[in-house]
Amino acid sequence: MILPTVAELRFRPDGVAGVHAALRLTGRSHLACHAYEDTAPIVSLTDAHVSISLTVPDPDQVSPADVDMARALAAVVARYITVLEDRIAAQNSPAAGDVAA
Repeated sequence: MILPTVAELRFRPDGVAGVHAALRLTGRSHLACHAYEDTAPIVSLTDAHVSISLTVPDPDQVSPADVDMARALAAVVARYITVLEDRIAAQNSPAAGDVAA
């Protein structure tokens, strides 16, 4: 089953609203890192009707904590890639108990 990209507005019992966005990345998704000379970069992820931008809290003053968070993001993406690669390998290997002809 293919899941669509979605964005939802959710309200907690205390009335506070939150936004949940789920991007289902495909070959038609758009991913970019926009770099500028005088301000922090912006990462943009877009699919269908949902768009997400990532940058630092103060684009004029990048801090070591901002770099630490970017490294944490990179580590999460690296883990995501590894799990996808492992899943492809498992899908392409004979199932346990199958005998090769």
